[in-house]
Amino acid sequence: MARFTLVISFAAALVVASAGDAHAHPILDEAARLFDEAEFEAALEVFHRAEEAGDLTRDDLIQLYEWRALVHHTLGNADDLETDLMRLASLDPDHQFGRQVPPVVREAFDRAKARTTGQITVHVDAEIQPNGVRLGARVEHDTSGIVQELRLGARAPGNAWTHRSNSALEMPGAPDTTLEVYAEAVGPGGAVVATDGTPDDPFSSLIRDLPGREAGSTGGGGIEIIPTHPSDDDDDGGVPVWPFLVGGGALVVGAVILIAVLVAGSGSSNTALMPPMVQP
Repeated sequence: MARFTLVISFAAALVVASAGDAHAHPILDEAARLFDEAEFEAALEVFHRAEEAGDLTRDDLIQLYEWRALVHHTLGNADDLETDLMRLASLDPDHQFGRQVPPVVREAFDRAKARTTGQITVHVDAEIQPNGVRLGARVEHDTSGIVQELRLGARAPGNAWTHRSNSALEMPGAPDTTLEVYAEAVGPGGAVVATDGTPDDPFSSLIRDLPGREAGSTGGGGIEIIPTHPSDDDDDGGVPVWPFLVGGGALVVGAVILIAVLVAGSGSSNTALMPPMVQP
């Protein structure tokens, strides 16, 4: 009984301190209060209600998974503890716990992180069409099935956005046409958990015909999409995820053919939207 009380004391102290310092969402503050009062089942119900909200941020979702993992640890819910720590590791592999988190929870997080493939990311893909380009979005490293929706937006600069949710987007394009594009992966509570560009800072690209080739032809013609505003997913050498060189259905990134691994998020069977067609 002494050990059980000590674990509760450590976890509750962490939650109350974190709630005060991080200005948590009011629903999470309510869950923290219930946890502090040893109303653990009630706290779990409030955490579930938070996942149904529509205004959580990524940081809120990280707090939710950490705090709920502590509740599960206190109640001895080993499987639920593991599940929430896997979700936490997919969102924030470098997450730093407060010093009062029990070592057993830290060790469980390290094991969970070892089973993930990296932090959740979302990327925009492009495929040539006879009169423009077909855009789609794909999510990677969603080991725990956090992503529930993929949002995709595109526009010509100064024009209204065209949006899609969990579906591809076809945009008209001609030589020297510029498009602004973004993609967002959305998780529980409406939290945006990964982006490739944003509505306020979209991914700008110039569409132009390849020299001497007819766009959309079957003889190797294509559209070259050159980034004018690379995303934060550039590699260490400064080469962005784009440009996409799309010709006759082949997607070339730099000089390397990329076969995308599409991972569908929970709650939707079609969150991996547009598998690129790759030909040798």
